[in-house]
Amino acid sequence: MLKNHSTRVVSEVVKQLRDLRKKKGLSHEALAEKAGVSRPAVSHIESGKRKPSLVVTVKLCDALEVDLSEILREVEKHYPLPAKPQLEAAVEK
Repeated sequence: MLKNHSTRVVSEVVKQLRDLRKKKGLSHEALAEKAGVSRPAVSHIESGKRKPSLVVTVKLCDALEVDLSEILREVEKHYPLPAKPQLEAAVEK
């Protein structure tokens, strides 16, 4: 259950970053340059071909001038963590 949850959370974080990039009028290339990552990396992340590492996610957030915590709070509204008993049961498996 947590694997599906984490996959959905990562996908939603990427969607939020893509939407913010577009809102700011940045191309893949411009965002990549600001973030210090390659243009193909940005493209592959946004298309779902690649999941971003935490380091890359933070770089993208910095380049977009947004705190990762803000994005995670927004994502959590749509995909809250399972209740604690479920979380403990999942960790025990």
